Amino acid sequence: MVDVTRATFRVVPGQLAAQARLPDIERLLNELRHLLATHAAEVNDPDGAHAAVAAASDEVRTGRPEPGRMRILLNAVADAAPALGSVAQAVRDLIRLTNGTR
Repeated sequence: MVDVTRATFRVVPGQLAAQARLPDIERLLNELRHLLATHAAEVNDPDGAHAAVAAASDEVRTGRPEPGRMRILLNAVADAAPALGSVAQAVRDLIRLTNGTR
């Protein structure tokens, strides 16, 4: 498992998903994109993971990302990088954030 200590993927305990802001989600997606590039050798399907992050970013840019679609895309990223605990946690945090953006 890779320890990425500079990652800022943390949801404050008790934070309501509805409080999430789209710029925060986009920032976290950019950070996720960077983590995937940095640790590409440890990702089962790096191209698929990058495509899923790009699709999630496109969804956020609509201004009204659909939580179900975001969940599917982000779970695809987590499935592609099971050895990267930081990526898996980041994805789960993003899912929690996006559930309240609609």
